Amino acid sequence: GGEEDAKPPVDSFAMAKFANNVDFGMGSMGTNVVWMYKDLSRKGPYKEVEDETSDDASDSIDAPPAGGGGQSNYHQVGPPLMLRGKAGEGAALRGQKALMQQLVLKPLGWNQPFVDPYVPPRDLVVYWGKSTHRGTIASQLTGGSGRASSGQRVRQVLHFGTFLGNHYGDSVTGHGRFLHSLEGQEFAGMSLECCRTLLVPPMENDLPLYGEHDAVAQRIRTFVSNGNNLVLTGGDYSSLVFLNKYFHYEIKKTVLDNGPFERLSEKDLPADLKKKFDKVTATLPQEGQSVTSVRKKSLPTGAKLVYATPFSSPLFQLTYCQAQLDKDSCKSAKAAGKSCLRDAHTTECPALLKKGLACSCGRILYDGYDFIGHHSSTIGQSTWDETLKAAVSLPYAGKQGPGMLAVNM
Repeated sequence: GGEEDAKPPVDSFAMAKFANNVDFGMGSMGTNVVWMYKDLSRKGPYKEVEDETSDDASDSIDAPPAGGGGQSNYHQVGPPLMLRGKAGEGAALRGQKALMQQLVLKPLGWNQPFVDPYVPPRDLVVYWGKSTHRGTIASQLTGGSGRASSGQRVRQVLHFGTFLGNHYGDSVTGHGRFLHSLEGQEFAGMSLECCRTLLVPPMENDLPLYGEHDAVAQRIRTFVSNGNNLVLTGGDYSSLVFLNKYFHYEIKKTVLDNGPFERLSEKDLPADLKKKFDKVTATLPQEGQSVTSVRKKSLPTGAKLVYATPFSSPLFQLTYCQAQLDKDSCKSAKAAGKSCLRDAHTTECPALLKKGLACSCGRILYDGYDFIGHHSSTIGQSTWDETLKAAVSLPYAGKQGPGMLAVNM
């Protein structure tokens, strides 16, 4: 009783850390509770399994034998969402109020270290396009091969999502969700507010192609300029095509860059980047051709390098801004089916704001690793993994709430 039995909220950091470190293979908290409980029984001091909402002791799962000799040290709250076989038939949901599974640990259990206690940020959204989804299936069934499975590797590195039988869904802990398409109302809403980080895994088989003045192309730009962060990963030329096409850059790929890539000195790194990357190794390797770097001279003015060689950079940050056209120019743009927003430089914003014209900026971070390399089997580790964790946790240029810009201004 007392504090020892206090149940942490299902959306708490402690719950997220626990759930994201459960090795449940093809099962999940939502689809195979019994399997996971049996797996957890081998992993530390969890409480006995009970069913607090049931008066019938036969409804409990894996209940320990009399005398407390059982080895299961975890605790179930509420009826299970989905169980298999006779156990599932015996634990019928009562009424219409199905309670979510919660795992309750003893205080010492929550504080014990995990192999990798990383939990993704709440504001992280992963773009899960067609090729990424195909990679997931390939990785689960065959171990994965080729860049089609790199989206799955990104998901694994970040401990992201919950497996729901035949696909991955949003994390039950609230730490991270998936975006399956740039079309539709979900992304349209995201583009109008701050603050979120959109991570795009390697997308060579699923490069989104839209016309310059298409509504989706405009939303991609507005998402960033409304103060959000966009994180693009490498592995081939697609991410650079994406950058150049939608943000009007002319960034060029480095051909056969052997590295290694050195982190810039502390005096050359902005404070926010220095703080996030100070625990990442100072030297990053090329792994075969897994790293796609860019020519430093092709980067736009104001680009902030994080790692580089004398001629190239595999990891850098860009600040992208948009400004509102004046009334007459906007009227002409709308008549031509165009947006009333234009590309702008950060230095323009103060003067434009004084004139009553909206001007806002966001950030783009490019991480040139393809997340295959050391992850060529089920899941390995790479020195590049920490760069991704740092990239998705960067601060925002905007303030929480509605953005300053709208596509149809």
